[in-house]
Formats: sequence, structure tokens, C-alpha cells
Amino acid sequence: MKECCILEFRLYDKELDIDLDEWSKKDYSNYYDDVHKFALFNESISQLYNLYIENPDQMDSIFDKVIVVEEESLKVAIIVINYFEDEKDNKKVLGINPILVNPKYINKGYGKRIIKYLIDVKGRIFDMLPNKMYAGIDIDNIRCKHLFESLGFRLVGATDEKDFLYYELEL
Repeated sequence: MKECCILEFRLYDKELDIDLDEWSKKDYSNYYDDVHKFALFNESISQLYNLYIENPDQMDSIFDKVIVVEEESLKVAIIVINYFEDEKDNKKVLGINPILVNPKYINKGYGKRIIKYLIDVKGRIFDMLPNKMYAGIDIDNIRCKHLFESLGFRLVGATDEKDFLYYELEL
């Protein structure tokens, strides 16, 4: 993929972005199983958004946002951003969980460009001033683990069941 255009980040808009629900349909792409196993968990994007709207205090975050990433008006990804304070060191954290590249554009470099951009701007989007970035990744998501490791994230933990890994990058 040729990097020619600027990526733009904006908040998900329930009416403007209803078309993103197509990404969760079986006939949209060959990545249906991965999309649901690693990102949407058998829900649509609008259902994921509603979960955050209806449960604002579910996490100990300063805020949680569903972000749409566009390139020249093409919706290339969504990211759920959690901005919180780490209890261990009191540092502000930009959490990413999940990142979902438009299934028609998986393996085209968008995921790497998006995470690299967030690293380059030190996570400073939407008035956040994090000290580090954090990502939660399913242990079976080889593509995503490789992406974050290739950009300098280091493995810092796992769930007790060892099915979900936590990666971190100091900014």
C-alpha cells in the first residue's frame, strides 16, 4: 500500500457511521471469523458503541471512545480508545482495545500506519496526554501481536487464563 494520504481520526457518529455495521456481516469479507473472534465478539459496531454509551462507568477510565479512522473519506478502521490512569504507577494511559481495520483492507498496512501515527504524536488525540500506550490482544491474534511488537510494544502481562495478552509502550 502506498502511503499517500493523511489519516484522520474522529469520534464515531451513530447515524453517519451506521454503514460500518456492514463490516460485521459474513458476506462482507473473507475475515468474518477473525473480525468476530478478535474485535467484535459477535456484535456489530453500533452495538459495541451502544455498550460504551449505556455503560459509561463499566471501566475505571477517564473516558472511553469509539474512533473512526478515515483516509480521503474512506473509513479504514475503528479503534476503541480507553484513557485511564494506571494504578501501579499513576501514569496516564492510552488503551487500544480493539483496533479493527476495515476487513476489506486487512494486510494493506493500515493497522501499522494507525498505531505508528499514535506513537508519533505520543497518543495526543482528543485532548489526551498519555505517558504510555497499552493494548489488549487475544493470544491467538498473531497478526495483531506481530504488529504491536514490531512497533516496540512489550509484553507486560496476561489474564489468569493466559488467553489475553497485555502490551505496553512508554511514550
